[in-house]
Amino acid sequence: MPNIPLISGDISKGIIASMEHDSDYFQNLCNRLKEENPLIYYMITAAQEHSNPDFSTGYIKGVCTAYVLIEAQMDADEMNAKWG
Repeated sequence: MPNIPLISGDISKGIIASMEHDSDYFQNLCNRLKEENPLIYYMITAAQEHSNPDFSTGYIKGVCTAYVLIEAQMDADEMNAKWG
């Protein structure tokens, strides 16, 4: 079973830059997750039913951030394994 990768500083900087430069970053990510991984999407967006909207927004953004960091690091690790 593969381990969850250790996220590099370069990956996190790239994701943070994307978030800062795209005001629709999280909406676009949620739309992509809805298409590519519906179960994860529905588990993440279930927080919208929470009575505190700040909690819901923070939860969704936090989980989405963790997801995209792991996804990006796995992609980078795969490319490094193939091409060094």
